[in-house]
Amino acid sequence: MAGPNVFVSPPQRKPRKGGIKSVIGEFVTTERLGAGAGIEWISDGCEFPKAAPGLCFVPNPITDDKEYNGIEHGAGPIFGLYAGVECFLGPNSDYDDRARALLEQGEGRGVEEVLWEWAATMGGAPLPATSLVDAIAQADESADSYYVGAPVMIMSRRVAAWARSVGALFGGNAWDGDLWTANGTPVIATAAASDAQVSIMGWPTVYTSGEAVVINAINHSVNQQMAIAERIYAIAVDCAFIFTYTVVPPTRTGDEEEPEPLALQIGTQPASPIPDGTDVTVTVNTNVVPPGEVNLWYRINGGAWTDNGEMTEVSPTQFVENLDGTLANPGDVFDLYAKSGTTQSPTITINVT
Repeated sequence: MAGPNVFVSPPQRKPRKGGIKSVIGEFVTTERLGAGAGIEWISDGCEFPKAAPGLCFVPNPITDDKEYNGIEHGAGPIFGLYAGVECFLGPNSDYDDRARALLEQGEGRGVEEVLWEWAATMGGAPLPATSLVDAIAQADESADSYYVGAPVMIMSRRVAAWARSVGALFGGNAWDGDLWTANGTPVIATAAASDAQVSIMGWPTVYTSGEAVVINAINHSVNQQMAIAERIYAIAVDCAFIFTYTVVPPTRTGDEEEPEPLALQIGTQPASPIPDGTDVTVTVNTNVVPPGEVNLWYRINGGAWTDNGEMTEVSPTQFVENLDGTLANPGDVFDLYAKSGTTQSPTITINVT
């Protein structure tokens, strides 16, 4: 016969990464959201500056009159999200807190679902693309052609993984979840998005009605208690700019996995700052099999880049540099990167003390 169970605190839950809050930050509290069917605002205008007519000393002056539009009117949806818990009768405060926490932990994902559906409606039929890379490139190009601010791209997490594997997206360290395109456009990666398309839009702002409202009720017939937390939200997309492009997944040949693009990463032991005269071990890692030849480049205090003269294969590779005065002196800033063919690692900086 099994013994009794021991109650412990629940497993730790980490905040979700790579979603809408990772890109736009926290939501904005706005009063009376629940009193309307939608939100509206007046922006500063959404047109690019134009060449002025009649300028002196211009080889081909523009002779037409100036053209411009007024400030822009925008509109967006209002919607509610809720989360609830139900169990046998217990303390009210515990149930209320659990419902509120559940809503707050999942509200970003709920907002992403509404944002994606609304963007799909407002953006019209998806435009064709020849590949996944082409879809992302066209989206970035359209933003720079029609939108005056910093845009945001939204795609499914599967599409984001595909794009990262073929070098079409970039990211920070493994724990922050941040993604961006080659042009610096931040990416919202969410399972709410379709695997068949990517969208780009003007900068979104999410408004909330403030503190979540919690309703507590008891069903005496089954001796149970429930708590439901609810909050009102609204979404505004600057300039109502939304474009959508069709996703073409990366192709595979037979049953073979498509090789990942060449990627190099370097690190030092010890880490910066490093005392003068210390042997510094530089470790280079690559995901290419078989590994290619790699060498190190460095510069001191922003000067010219110099090849350290060594070249070896990565498996991983370890170079040992001695910061004894021949390379750097106390107070110097020592930049270093690894290079293999046309591919190089991110630059790391060593402060010499």
